[in-house]
Amino acid sequence: MSDAPNAKIFPKGRVVSVRLEVALCETASLAELLEWAEHEFAQRGGVSLDNPLLQAGGEILTCRVFDSGEYALATAFDVEKEPGVTRYKRQIVRLPDRRTVAEAKSWKPPSDMIAARIVGEAEETT
Repeated sequence: MSDAPNAKIFPKGRVVSVRLEVALCETASLAELLEWAEHEFAQRGGVSLDNPLLQAGGEILTCRVFDSGEYALATAFDVEKEPGVTRYKRQIVRLPDRRTVAEAKSWKPPSDMIAARIVGEAEETT
């Protein structure tokens, strides 16, 4: 494997920080910027039709990735199932990443782990 910085491989579940520097193409408030960034980069939520960044967006100037050396582990607990409603508590913790290759390959996203736990516990109580 090459020692070049772009040759680094991050296993599934690894927690990384991504820092983007963006030149905004329109004037925007902090709230508008956060709304746009959450939608644009995290693929979550929506953007108000009156948000000036909806169409104009921004130009990425730099992108840097920082490795935390940790991975995310999720669990759900205190699952309560009632007709039409399932309540639960969730916890996502960051742990030092000392996993084997096989453990990293079997890692599931937090949302999948939480959903599996909720279904499993709900089925146990019915």
